[in-house]
Formats: sequence, structure tokens, C-alpha cells
Amino acid sequence: MSVSRSGRRALLLTVIASALAAGCLYPALARAASAGTERPGQLGTVQPDKFGGLDCNGLSPIQHPVRTDLACADLHDSAYRDDRFWDNGRYVGHDEPDLNFISSLAGSGNDVAWTFTLGTDPAAAPTDAKPGGDVSHWFELTPAVWFSMPICDPQSYPLLPCTPDSDSNAPSGLYPGGGSAFLEMQFYPPGFGPWVDAPSFDNTHWGAALTIDSLEATYGFTNLNPDCTEPTNFSFIQTNGVPPGPPSPQLQNLASSTPNAHTLLMNPGDRIRVHIFDAPVPGGGGSAVKAVVDDLTTGKSGFIQASAANGFMNTSIVNCAGTPFNFEPEYNTAAASNVVPWGAGTEVISAAFETGHFEPCTRLADEVGYPLPGGGVDPQWNKCFGPYRST
Repeated sequence: MSVSRSGRRALLLTVIASALAAGCLYPALARAASAGTERPGQLGTVQPDKFGGLDCNGLSPIQHPVRTDLACADLHDSAYRDDRFWDNGRYVGHDEPDLNFISSLAGSGNDVAWTFTLGTDPAAAPTDAKPGGDVSHWFELTPAVWFSMPICDPQSYPLLPCTPDSDSNAPSGLYPGGGSAFLEMQFYPPGFGPWVDAPSFDNTHWGAALTIDSLEATYGFTNLNPDCTEPTNFSFIQTNGVPPGPPSPQLQNLASSTPNAHTLLMNPGDRIRVHIFDAPVPGGGGSAVKAVVDDLTTGKSGFIQASAANGFMNTSIVNCAGTPFNFEPEYNTAAASNVVPWGAGTEVISAAFETGHFEPCTRLADEVGYPLPGGGVDPQWNKCFGPYRST
């Protein structure tokens, strides 16, 4: 049986409404529903543009991605025997070995900081002739070094209300947990730009961005909207705190993925401090999570706040439209149970070096054209040949 897009959305809305009404499915459901300020499954009001970030994997049939290869949050799907996640008929997944921080200390889940040193590349240029013996640069090894935090989003899996900064959102027993998104504070290595089409800002600087991934799926991954499977809010870290372009999944454009004069640039080897915390929105607009990056070597700083005032929106599973939204930390502590329930691993307060996104090629084939937001077509290739891969 085939279902039209409008019919599918109506069906999804029916499923969501039925689940909310059926408190017997999970005993804590009625309590959670009454505690939230936003009803799961509500219709969004900001319609998606032709380009944007409705699906981090770039597979939305109703919207072209601004960038074809984001460092997405890895997913799991318990409906599949192999626990892999399929997006519009394609398996999506990669390696994200991460280090989790576990603590029951109050505030350990919503006010965290890391200090680390940005990597430096070897003097020799990369090579692609001898697997296991080639010269590799950071952009080949990882598209992103990231630090994470679970985020409250009632319009994300499992589509239940959530109370910001509260451990009551944790999955427990038959209760699948409050609506949950995944924040990554990402750092991008130099050497292979421009960023809208590659892993780097430029050839010499590290860059950084705040991303928040949601999942438009009902509990148990029974239903999801293929038009906006994994919507992503995105903004560079800016010295003035103003996103360079619209950050929402619905409205992202070329400016959103193009560094400007206020985008924080960092040097290889710089000592960096990252601070992620819930903070008041200027002008009395409530609270929203804020990421501050201090370059302790150069003295430069940048920040971004994931607020409605800055253009951040959550996404409706029913129509993929957005609603201006203040994203806040989901939990108060970093207890082991305080996870993002749709993540491939035990995503809590974590640090990771994402891998599996780059392959050296000596020859390319099967060229395809990808439309760019500013007009024109960017050539891409579906096949890579070389010592690392032959098909």
C-alpha cells in the first residue's frame, strides 16, 4: 500500500496522538505530558526552504542539504536486528569512539568544561600509496573532534515532553524518557576547504561550530518522517555570538556554512577551553544552552547560544516545519542513566574523535552534479579507486 505525503503526515499525527492518550503504554507518560510546555507532535509554523538542514544525512526528498557531508550524530534502531539505522532506504552509520564522563554531582550534566590542545599536522604532504605507511593529516583522520551534551527537545524522539535541567527525563522502566536531542561542540581541522564542501575552514586554521541533532521518530522507531529524519540546528562559533546565517534546519543557507569576519579561527597547537552551560537569553527571553570557546594561546574567544532569538528551531514530525525554540540541557547530572535514547552508544557528557568519513582516492568515477544554494552545480563522484578501496 502506498500513502501520499499528506496522508503519511496525517497518519503520523494520529499515531502520536494515540500514543499520548495511551498512558498505559508507559506509566509515567501522563505525568510527563502534563509537565511539558510544548505538546509533542505539534505542527511547526516555519516552512522549510528548498535548501537547509532537515536531514543531517542529506537524504531528505523535499529539501537539498546546504552541505552534503555533515558530521552527524550516529543513530541506532532497535527495530532492526543488526541495530543499524536506515534513512530513506540507505544505511547511515560511522565510527564515533567516545569517552563518557559519568557523575552524580549536581550540575555535572548541564554546566561542563574541557581544556585540550588542537592537533598539529606533519610537515610532509599527505600521501595515498601505501596503506599503513602513508602520511596522514588531521582532516583525513577525523572531520570533527567534538564534545557533547543531551538536550531537551519535546519534538525529538521519543516525542514526549521534557523538563530542562532535570534528571526526571531519564529513561526508566517502561518510560522511554523525555524528548531528547544531541548537542555536539565540533572542532574542524585545517587543510581541505572550503567548509561548505569539505572538512576544513581553510588550509591553516581550526574552526568550530555548535550542532544540535534531533530525531523525528516515534517511540520504538515505529514511525519516522523521511522528509526530516535527522534535522540539525547549526552555527559556527562567532566572536560576536551572531550566527553567520540562519541556524535552523528549515532555513539554513549558504551563509550558514560560510565563515565570515566574526567566525572564530584557531591555530594548530593552540590550547583551548570549551564551556557549555545553560544561560539566560539577553533581553529576558528565558534560558538556552550556550557554548563558549576560549583560545588560551591567542586570547581570542567566541560563543553561540542556541536560542529562539538567534534563529534556532525545533522540528515537527508531522510537517517538518520549525518552531522558534530555546534549547536547554536535558539533565542536571551526568549519571550513567541520563542518555540520549536514540543514540548509537551511551551518549551522555562525552568527548570523541569522529572517524570513517574520508578515503584517499587515486582515481574517481561516476560523476554526479549536486546543486548549490547559491546557484550552479558542484561535481561529485560516487566511486573511489585506489589502494584503500577498489569500488
